[in-house]
Amino acid sequence: MTAFIKRFNTYFSTKLEKLKITIVASLILISCSNKDDIPKNIIQPKQMQSILWDNIKAGVYATEFIKKDSTKNDSIELLKMQKSILIHYHISEDLYKKSYQYYIQHPSKLTAILDSISANRDKLGFEKERDRRSIGIQVNNKE
Repeated sequence: MTAFIKRFNTYFSTKLEKLKITIVASLILISCSNKDDIPKNIIQPKQMQSILWDNIKAGVYATEFIKKDSTKNDSIELLKMQKSILIHYHISEDLYKKSYQYYIQHPSKLTAILDSISANRDKLGFEKERDRRSIGIQVNNKE
């Protein structure tokens, strides 16, 4: 009988060790699998895409229109527009800077946002010829 108990204990402890190893490995995999998630204290990609797109449009507007107005300083006006963009999205300047730094440090995430802007620019309001002309971009029909 004692031989049976020893075998059972050996078998059980081996199975228990395998179970422990499986659980630990699973936990490691689960914790590593969320690396693509954006931290909660960072602006999420969809909203960052909208903010960056609005900043791009503001930059073009400042360069193409405000710069031609001698009564205004294009840099100051651009800063005002950028602040109003953050107010529109209810984002603090600190959160924007922190998020921007995060995306700079994670180039694949930033590239995904920029690629999405490029792919969706028609939906975002820049693709149509009249929209390009409205901000002073020359349209070349000889493509």
